[in-house]
Amino acid sequence: MSIRPGRQTVIVTGLTYPSAITMGPVGHLYVSNVGFYLGPPLAPGSGQITIVEFRD
Repeated sequence: MSIRPGRQTVIVTGLTYPSAITMGPVGHLYVSNVGFYLGPPLAPGSGQITIVEFRD
């Protein structure tokens, strides 16, 4: 994947309230999904860690 500086590039869709991101040791992006929610309380354990793998 080529990302051009100064431009916005969508790299992942379909997330619900992503609250944190970090890069892993092999270059994957880890996203905390459903890290918070502005609606009725969610059940404990509803959050997710989503792994985004980049391909050329």
